[in-house]
Amino acid sequence: MSTAAATLLQARDLVRHSNPVPHAALRDASASPAAQALLRDITSGQRGPLLTAAALAPAPARQAGPGRRWVLAGAAVAGLTAAGVLVRLPGSGTAVAEVPPVLPYALPQGQPAGPVLERIAAAAEALPASKRRRYAYVRTDGWYLSTAVAGGASTSALASTQSETWTAADGRGRSRQVRGPVEVGIVGSRETLDAVLGPPDGGGDGVSERVFGEDGLTLFPPVDVATLPWADPQAWADAVHRHHGTGIPVPVDVVEGVPALFGEQPLQPADRARTWRLVASLPGVADRGPTTDRLGRPGRAITLDDDGSAHGLPVQHLLVVDEVTGQLLEADQVLTTDAGELGLTLPAVQEITVVVSAGWVDDDEQRPAATS
Repeated sequence: MSTAAATLLQARDLVRHSNPVPHAALRDASASPAAQALLRDITSGQRGPLLTAAALAPAPARQAGPGRRWVLAGAAVAGLTAAGVLVRLPGSGTAVAEVPPVLPYALPQGQPAGPVLERIAAAAEALPASKRRRYAYVRTDGWYLSTAVAGGASTSALASTQSETWTAADGRGRSRQVRGPVEVGIVGSRETLDAVLGPPDGGGDGVSERVFGEDGLTLFPPVDVATLPWADPQAWADAVHRHHGTGIPVPVDVVEGVPALFGEQPLQPADRARTWRLVASLPGVADRGPTTDRLGRPGRAITLDDDGSAHGLPVQHLLVVDEVTGQLLEADQVLTTDAGELGLTLPAVQEITVVVSAGWVDDDEQRPAATS
């Protein structure tokens, strides 16, 4: 075993039982130039700002004073380095952190979503269609929870990924993914930490690109929105997910299909309107009132509770919708009950996908003008 690998294993053992850098010890270190420089180094690549732990917290939570909060991944890594307990994968940082907070709801009990979704659909429908160009461009930033359980111990970590896709109608195009910091929330054992993070000597610089339609790579044409069966929710979900007969409850299948569709291509205003009218027709969909997504954009919170029959654990699906344009801003999955051996404090965010930008461009090196 190499010296670096042995050192990493030792570091993992040291962080097994406690967080060597509690949040209070960091104070305002996350705002220091050194921490910011380190964060830029960790999340290297020519792209817009990557979601950080601080960005994950909704605006009201950041203003709430002491209590549960997140720190910038760069600052946490800086603190771990100073303590001599750095757990870091090639191309990404690793810090000890908490699961990000659930977005606050103005209507905690919820109310029928039909009226507000119809209002959003009507507003979107009144907008002019955008000019289609050769490539559909979408950028999403996401954080996804991974948990490993073995021998009564569990480790949970949030891995961040920024994804950009350029897709032509025939499936040709390009994708670019940047792996960002890994936030470790619970360290139960070295074995479960290895399972979540991968081998200590894993390679890679955190950036990957693929060109579709070259070197034998499969083409990935986007869903033909014009032919979607809007009057049949199950057939719509099958077409969007490209599956059939999974046994997933129809409302869950459709609500999970919404971020899949918005994450694949920009939708014309009329298609956004049809999407929200479809969601409005589903049983159990609730309006939770106005909220703010994790990039600070105002939107409407729409939820659907899943009893776990779809994926094994009860979760709440959250969609944040721009009330003016009908654009999907964010989609979260929140574990609500019965965490079992996962060792998570409930409710716990399992997935966060933020649709940062979507539009049409002429070639696969361009980004829409509004994209940072």
